[in-house]
Amino acid sequence: MKKLNSFLAKSVLMASVLMASALLVSGCSEPRPDGMPELYPTSIAIMQNGTPLSDATVTLYSDDAALRRWAVGGRTDDAGTATLMTHTKYPGAPQGSFKVMVNKTETEGDPIPKHPGADATPEQLADYDRAMKTGSFQVIQVVAEEYRTAGSTPLRIDITADGENAFSEDIGEAVKEVDEQASATGAAAGDYVPMGGS
Repeated sequence: MKKLNSFLAKSVLMASVLMASALLVSGCSEPRPDGMPELYPTSIAIMQNGTPLSDATVTLYSDDAALRRWAVGGRTDDAGTATLMTHTKYPGAPQGSFKVMVNKTETEGDPIPKHPGADATPEQLADYDRAMKTGSFQVIQVVAEEYRTAGSTPLRIDITADGENAFSEDIGEAVKEVDEQASATGAAAGDYVPMGGS
C-alpha cells in the first residue's frame, strides 16, 4: 500500500510538472483577444543619417481599416532596432501593408517632473502640478515632422506570413524643433495658478 501511495504521489507530481511546462511553452498564460489576427515576428531598424536611432518610438498605421484596431509598435534599442509588439504585449505584427511613424524627443533644462501615479495624495498632485507649471524645460523633437504622422510619412513596409519581416529605414538628418505645448517656460511663483484655480 505504501508503494502504491508513493507511486501515485510521484505520478501526480510528474503530471503537474508536465502540465506547467506545456503551459509555459505554449504561452497560454493569457488568452489573446477575440478576433486578433495571426502575428508574425517583425523588427525594424531606424537609422538617422546612417547612425542607429535609439530610444525612438515606432508606430505602424495600417492601410486596412480592419487592422487599425490592433495597435502595433515598439521602441528602438541601442542598435536602433525595434522588435514590434501588438497591443504592447503580444509579440509580432499582423500581415499587411503599413505606414511607419517614428518619434523621439529629448529634454533640455530642468528634468520633466514624473507624475506621482494613480494613488497619489492631493499634496503629491499639487507638488506635481506646481513643478509642471513653474519648471523650466524644453521638449525637443529630433525626428523630422514628415516621419511623425501617418498622413505624411514616406516610410512603408509590407509584413508577410512567409517573409523575414526584418526592415531597415533611414529618416535622414536630425532636427531640433521645440515642442512648445509640451515645454514649460518657468513661470514666476507669483504667476502660478493651482489646478482648478482661475
